[in-house]
Amino acid sequence: MPEEMFTIDKNASDEQYLYVDVAGRGTVVIKAEDEGIVVDVYPFHVVDEPVATTWAHMSDLMAPEDEPTLFDTEQ
Repeated sequence: MPEEMFTIDKNASDEQYLYVDVAGRGTVVIKAEDEGIVVDVYPFHVVDEPVATTWAHMSDLMAPEDEPTLFDTEQ
């Protein structure tokens, strides 16, 4: 049976981080933050610094009608 292309590393993943091993390529780490989502890509031979990273801020992820305005107040 061929190896799965994508494998979730359940031992490394938790409520904030999702680690996905990509067969023969590297590891993708998806991090949920208060400010949005960060995605880092690591080759298998490097663990301390990603070779690629990207992010999306909450304002990028929300529909325009859901975005807070200056006039919103907390209750």
